Amino acid sequence: MNKLGISLAGAALSGVVALSSATPALAGPAGADRTAPKASTVSANPQATAAVSRAQKLKRLNQLTEKYGMPLWENTRVKWQDGHDKYRFDWSTDGCSGVTDNPGGFHFWESCARHDFGYRNYKKMHEFSRAHKKRVDDSFHYDMQSVCKRQWGPYSQAQRKGCLKVAKKYYDAVRALGHL
Repeated sequence: MNKLGISLAGAALSGVVALSSATPALAGPAGADRTAPKASTVSANPQATAAVSRAQKLKRLNQLTEKYGMPLWENTRVKWQDGHDKYRFDWSTDGCSGVTDNPGGFHFWESCARHDFGYRNYKKMHEFSRAHKKRVDDSFHYDMQSVCKRQWGPYSQAQRKGCLKVAKKYYDAVRALGHL
């Protein structure tokens, strides 16, 4: 996002988080990785870096940004961290772009990182269309909703409802402020 977009998104979401009646979530698992990856994107294995066609890379990007693609994205990210990424994707992320990755204790970092992944890679391939933006944004919303359902399970309807409300506000912000 550009600086104006980040500032607007930050301001909009800061108010949402501050006004949210949701109670803080339980801490994530001990030792959970909350930082952006630092590994090289070039594999030491020469066969793993064999040329990939543009069509193959776009197909893989589509798979990694599908609504139900978070497990595949997570597995592929781990492989990248280990130095294996024959597609040479851009894995950089700033988390939730100027707003908290953990609003009200809800753990949205991975959702935001996958959203960044989709935007950055479609843009680098000059394939960032309205349809791809909507697809990535919708996957982002689905990912956050999944966090809310997993994190709270059947234990607290109020906490889950608060989490889903914050997820919707984050989604609305990227729909309105995300750039083509």
